[in-house]
Amino acid sequence: MTASPRGHGLVMLCDVDLDVPDATRTHTVEVARGFVRAGLHVSLVARGRDPELADVAYRAGDGTEQQKLRRLATINIQAAAALWRERASADRFYVRDNWSCFPAIVMARVLGYRVVVQVDGIPYGPTAEDPHRALDLIKRVVAIATGRLAEGQLAVTPEIKRLLVELARVPDERVSVIPNGVDLDFFTPLPRAEAIARLGLDPSRRYLVFCGGFHPWSDFETMLSAFARVRDRRPDTTLILVGDGPERANIEATATRLGIADDVLITGMVDRRERVRDYLAAATITLLAYDTSRVDRTSASPIKLTEYLAMGRAVVAVEIPGIRPLVSDSGAGLVVPGEAGALADAMLELVSGDHADRCGAAGRRLAEERLSWARVIERTLGLFELQR
Repeated sequence: MTASPRGHGLVMLCDVDLDVPDATRTHTVEVARGFVRAGLHVSLVARGRDPELADVAYRAGDGTEQQKLRRLATINIQAAAALWRERASADRFYVRDNWSCFPAIVMARVLGYRVVVQVDGIPYGPTAEDPHRALDLIKRVVAIATGRLAEGQLAVTPEIKRLLVELARVPDERVSVIPNGVDLDFFTPLPRAEAIARLGLDPSRRYLVFCGGFHPWSDFETMLSAFARVRDRRPDTTLILVGDGPERANIEATATRLGIADDVLITGMVDRRERVRDYLAAATITLLAYDTSRVDRTSASPIKLTEYLAMGRAVVAVEIPGIRPLVSDSGAGLVVPGEAGALADAMLELVSGDHADRCGAAGRRLAEERLSWARVIERTLGLFELQR
């Protein structure tokens, strides 16, 4: 069998657990599919079970988020094996940034690969949450070295680009801001009544939907307090929280304290994407409520938001940097301060009449114009050519 000419392949390293159906899994799978659709054979290194993607060869690392040394060793060993095996046909190495991936980046450069690093967080610097100064220094040194070794870096928000330039000293021209994308063919507007019927929900009610992990960076206290005010004025409304996570016990306790537990549906983790799509299709309003004190430094490029928009559902969002152009400026919904009264007023404004559906149509147009994974991949591939 004759090997493909070098340049027809790409190696990916993403230190994420593909057994967990969260946004990191979605990102990894969609980027791998995107590279394949662009005509590349992909060799993917991650953790968890093989996602069984066409034209993607998979190698699994091992270890949980807490087993840091085991993860570092296994993902780098598997990445080294993939880089060595594919060196005759692949010349590009794509890394979802994690400082644990640095040894593989060094090896890739030694073997002559061009490297692009996708960055969705800055876990170092004077305002980072990690108080351990030695570890913070190590992460910063690794970030600086990564910036020297990579052809280009992909920052998912302008705030992350600014920090890469300021803290990691990456030249401005080698960092591109490319937000996360969405599968426009899968997440497409569906009849609300049909989705409600498939889910076995009450067709006489209106549904406000949040979809995502239950983590501290989402402000569930404000979201639930706002919904309590909405429920008082619109008793035909139900809040659906699609997901699970470490904040679930606090969410349940807060709903009970506010007297709204009977009108809050928590689904738990939903493995089937078709069911996630139905929950979004059932929504009159979709919700995005970050804790601004936790995300103002880097902002966020939430995949949940791109899916809300692609589904053609109105969005009510708490303001963080970069959200307003995608939501209120585009006509896709309303952006408000992170305060329960303002959030409740926005929900009430959209839950009645057909205003929400007009916002949803605007969101779908925006997703089609700017947020497809195909566009993300096209721009990402361009980063490999920056220093040629």
